[in-house]
Amino acid sequence: MADQASGIRNKIRAREAPRTVSQFDRRTSEAPKAATSGSSFFRKLAKWTAITIGVLIALVAVIGIIAETTATPEDKARWAAERAEREKERAIREAAEAEREAAELAARQQAEAEEAAREAQFKCLRSLDGSMGSFKIEVKYELRDPDSFEHIQSFATAVDADGTQRVRMKFRARNGFGGMNVEMAEAVIDNSECEVRSWRFIR
Repeated sequence: MADQASGIRNKIRAREAPRTVSQFDRRTSEAPKAATSGSSFFRKLAKWTAITIGVLIALVAVIGIIAETTATPEDKARWAAERAEREKERAIREAAEAEREAAELAARQQAEAEEAAREAQFKCLRSLDGSMGSFKIEVKYELRDPDSFEHIQSFATAVDADGTQRVRMKFRARNGFGGMNVEMAEAVIDNSECEVRSWRFIR
């Protein structure tokens, strides 16, 4: 009896196995078909969209040709005048835009040039007290009492076309009578190297 029951179970499994496999195959084969049908739909949609746009463009061109061939001389003259007016307006807009861009560029360049000139004007006054170090040293050691030198303020002119500028230095120093005098010295300097070319006391 046990062998007979076992044989019946094996027959049932043998019959159900192909059915299960075929169902699995059917399910797995349906998924790609669904994906393929979706992409096919979008391809068709893109195709018909392109066809529709092409037909509309052709239709507009045909209407334009028909209108051009059936128009009266007055219509053609009016259209020509309208086209000329549009071209004129476009040329005016383009000229105004070019003029605006040129003005903005010129303003930018001028601002950059002014900023560069300001930087160059004060680039040699780099000491902590706002003086030009090499000029201060030269003046200091020409004094009767170099140790009494006190820098007050320095001024620099704009850089000339030849690359030179003038630096004026106001300072305090002890005179021969033991008192402190406020004096001024002026130097001509090479701005590119911040070197003193010549200097003098201003009495």
